[in-house]
Amino acid sequence: MNHPPDPMMIILIVVNAIIFWFLFSRSWLSLAKLYKTNQPPPHNIRRMRHGSVGWIRYKGTLNVGITPEGIYLSVIPVFNIGSSPLLIPWGEIDRIEKVNSLFVQSYRLHLKNNKTTIVLKKEDLEAAKLFFTGRGIDLL
Repeated sequence: MNHPPDPMMIILIVVNAIIFWFLFSRSWLSLAKLYKTNQPPPHNIRRMRHGSVGWIRYKGTLNVGITPEGIYLSVIPVFNIGSSPLLIPWGEIDRIEKVNSLFVQSYRLHLKNNKTTIVLKKEDLEAAKLFFTGRGIDLL
């Protein structure tokens, strides 16, 4: 016998979805205020990468590209609701620190004008060595 869906369950699902979307996009939106771009993805874009923006982890949903202007970030189309592509200029990166992990080497990028940090895998930053070296930052 079919029972109609419980209205409270529907309300709970909708409220949770709104809260999740707000928390999910908050860090990204704060960066978009400063670094939103309309540029197409660079030719060296690495798609479906892992990383984090703020405390939100993007597992296989982050696109990372390196350009002469800075680091290009976007979210794959299925998950990019409210997440504009970003282009973070090299000069906005204040400092970089290694993030220790058991099997993966990553770096945390601290930005000058924003408290949000970005964590990207070393392999996704390989093309940026030239730009970091020019600023006295060495990716080992």
